[in-house]
Amino acid sequence: MKTKFKVGDKVRIVAKLHGHDLKIGSVGTLDVANPKHNWFTIKASRCILGAKEIELVSSLSHNDKIRSYLESGKSITPIEALDMFGCLSLAQRIMNLRDQGMNIKTDMVTTATGKRIGKYSLIKE
Repeated sequence: MKTKFKVGDKVRIVAKLHGHDLKIGSVGTLDVANPKHNWFTIKASRCILGAKEIELVSSLSHNDKIRSYLESGKSITPIEALDMFGCLSLAQRIMNLRDQGMNIKTDMVTTATGKRIGKYSLIKE
């Protein structure tokens, strides 16, 4: 199976890797790519990844990235969205996703500095 990944691509983990410390949402750069055999490694990770476990970082819009992240069962804050996806306006992305029919709840949380921010998660039906 031919894949679109090559050495140097910036990729994000989109599936749980058993026995490894890479988490869903973490980003790395491919340092070995063997598309013929459908496996890849990320610099310093010491683990083999399959094509179904990674996505190109630049291939998805912020809405798509956040939708995928929420659908994986995780919650997200504006600080995390900026760090993981480079998204400066999470509230706007959440509004777009709600307009597309996603059932997203907002919980207000207090940061270590005392600031209150929204934490978004998908409502389980």
